[in-house]
Amino acid sequence: MFLISLFSLLLFVKVVVGEEPQDETTQSNLIIVRDNNSSSKKHISEALYAKAHSYFINTKIYKNYSIQDTIQHVNEVVNWEAPRELQEKFPYYQSGYDYEDQPVWIAEVGKYNVREQVEKGPEAAQNLSRYLFQGVFRLFESMIVKDSPTKEIRNVFVIGDWEGLDITQSTHLPTVRFAMHLLRTYREFLALGIGYAIGLNVNYVTTLMFESIRPILGGLFEKIELYGTNPAKWKIALQKFLPLSAIPTCVYQNILPSLTHGRVNDAKRLIFTFTSELFSKICFIDLGRFAIFIDVNQGNFIGFLRSRLICPEA
Repeated sequence: MFLISLFSLLLFVKVVVGEEPQDETTQSNLIIVRDNNSSSKKHISEALYAKAHSYFINTKIYKNYSIQDTIQHVNEVVNWEAPRELQEKFPYYQSGYDYEDQPVWIAEVGKYNVREQVEKGPEAAQNLSRYLFQGVFRLFESMIVKDSPTKEIRNVFVIGDWEGLDITQSTHLPTVRFAMHLLRTYREFLALGIGYAIGLNVNYVTTLMFESIRPILGGLFEKIELYGTNPAKWKIALQKFLPLSAIPTCVYQNILPSLTHGRVNDAKRLIFTFTSELFSKICFIDLGRFAIFIDVNQGNFIGFLRSRLICPEA
């Protein structure tokens, strides 16, 4: 997920070069690549164009965009098909909504290997930029679901799982430059889009790094809570902010919820942990191209459907 991944990249930058990102007002071909042959293949709502434009004009890089510029950009990014590798290695997913109707999005940031993509060359780095930014429009779409004539949702609730964070990525200078460029270009989306953020599996070193970038994050820092490796404390924290229906309900290793924009190669790798107080009878596990229907109470396999579903409220 783009916004959450910026946190990890910002940490890398601060630790290695001790530099605060500077403002940048020009677009870079590394981040935005125009595809003159692109056309709108998916149905994109007018609400998505309007939502995106309302954010774009409040950022330095997009402030001069006309609505037509926004429409073209949204069409290009949304219709672009990310390489399967990125969908598998950089998963992010929505688990529901919080008490204020903010979408709850989750990313296993600690497993994101940005360096691996940068080392493959400019095309791979460019694809990663596009893939992460594609997530912004998915966030917008999840906000629109809860928009009403009297209330517009402008923020998301984010959960980042930091287990496995490889700090050595920050010693690779091309990765640092890549991170710096993303941050200079898109850091305004953090302030505009994040309502609240929780970090899980945050170790002592990562906590110190968060403290070191407090001046850069400014008021956004007050919207962040960090937790260590004790799941019991996660549960208390999550229940404080989220209804049970929005707390991750299907577990793959460490908290892989039911809805994901990444893909799981082998269904046998999925580990399901069912807790009666958190689950309703039927749980839907999205694997990208199809969904498995499981009767939680009976443990019966029901069937397949090409769809994207969320575990229903209890």
